[in-house]
Amino acid sequence: MRKEGQIRSIEIHDEMKHLTTLLLTFLSISVFSQWSYDPANPGVVSDELNFQNAMQAAPDGEGGAYIMWLDNRNDYNRTEVYGQHVNADGENLWEDGGRLILTDTKPIVFFRFYRYNTDGKMIIGWYSGEGGVANPDDKLWFQELDTEGAKVWASDLVVSYEDPNGALS
Repeated sequence: MRKEGQIRSIEIHDEMKHLTTLLLTFLSISVFSQWSYDPANPGVVSDELNFQNAMQAAPDGEGGAYIMWLDNRNDYNRTEVYGQHVNADGENLWEDGGRLILTDTKPIVFFRFYRYNTDGKMIIGWYSGEGGVANPDDKLWFQELDTEGAKVWASDLVVSYEDPNGALS
């Protein structure tokens, strides 16, 4: 039969084991972590002029990621899609500031991309248009991208467009 002092000693010992296990878990996460979670020292994907927004990411299957975003660095009124491939250590594998992935005759308003194949190929869809007014040149497009962000298909695939009356075709 244990005395009250022994029971308290066992409880403290058990609490120390749990605390030690918890502490070691957090230390091992921070020791092996590759990405910075420190807001004062972030991993920079792009620090170009004007606006970069609507960022999306997809895993590359090797611990890294493909990252794409809307960007108007070349012209404040013209939005394009730029991208970056980062490795498992968070290092940029493409040009500093990102690689131009898509440009259009009109600003790209919206896009989505998916990595759909184990060989790294991606599919990207985008809508281009201006000012919220229906125009025959406003279209919904699709294209396949390779692991370097280059277009695979000879031509972009037009899925739909708006006529001047706002009808979707």
